[in-house]
Order: sequence, then structure tokens, then C-alpha cells
Amino acid sequence: MFHISNVGDNLDKKVLYKLETVEDGKHYRLRVSNNTSRGNYRGCITIYTDSAEKPELFIWINGSIEGEIGIRPKVLVVGRLSPDQGIITGKVLVVDNKNKAFQIVKCMYDERVIHVSREPFPNQPGFSLEVTPKMENIPSGSRIPTVLTIETDVPSEGKLEVQVQAINLAGTPR
Repeated sequence: MFHISNVGDNLDKKVLYKLETVEDGKHYRLRVSNNTSRGNYRGCITIYTDSAEKPELFIWINGSIEGEIGIRPKVLVVGRLSPDQGIITGKVLVVDNKNKAFQIVKCMYDERVIHVSREPFPNQPGFSLEVTPKMENIPSGSRIPTVLTIETDVPSEGKLEVQVQAINLAGTPR
């Protein structure tokens, strides 16, 4: 048996939650919902109890809310990770979460470091972007952070960004 004395969080109002008593002293239900329209958040809800064994219960909350257009992944590594490995390229998927047709109107990136080619999905709205490192411009033993910025014809979306790490670890000591 335990009773809950208080509930707190460090989520900066990004979620709403409500604690319900199902059976006093034995069974409680915590309902959690998003309270933000876009972005990422991470934190915890802390439940304070009168139990000597568990005076605090931590419920970790992670959220990632996309708008109409989503990009996956948001972080990408391309290049050569070891001297005996081939060059790694990467794919970025650009999708419409409402399954509506759209166009990419602009793709911006550092052309000295990476090359990006675009292919539409064959049977649904969306695009696959192939990210290829320009190894001749990435010095041996280095990593160059860069950003791939995507703009679509969906007015509410603005600029979508992918953080790209272009790496050339060929020739580095083991």
C-alpha cells in the first residue's frame, strides 16, 4: 500500500498529464498527452509517495513531434569510418505525414563536402535523398559537420534540417 502525495515534472509544459486513482493505495493511472505542436522534448514526471521503499517514482518521457512534412533521420554520418572500410553514403527520407503530394523546392548544403541527389518515391508522396560525401575534400583524419536544409512547397513547414557529419578516418592511427 502506498499513497501519492504530489506529482511534478521538468518538461516545461510540453506535455499534459493527469493522475487518476483506480484503487486507493494500490492502483493509479497516469495519462500523458502532448502539449506542443512541433519539436523534441525529454524529461521526467516525478511521483512522490509515502512509501519508504520508493519515495519517488520517475517516469521518463521522450517526444518528437513532426509537422506535416517529416524527415528521417535528422542526424546522418557519411564518409569513411576506418581505413579498411568502403565509403558510406546515407539516405534521408522526406515524407508527408498526411500522405499528400508535395514538392521539394530547395535543397541547400555545402557542395564542397557532400552531394545530394533526389528521387521521388515510386507509388506514394515523398522523396529519398542520397547523401554522398566528397572524400577528396575531406582531409584524412577529420570530420566536417554540415547541414542539409530542405524546403518544400508546404507553406507551414519552413526549413527542415539534417545534421550531417562527413568523416574521413582513413589513414588515422588505430
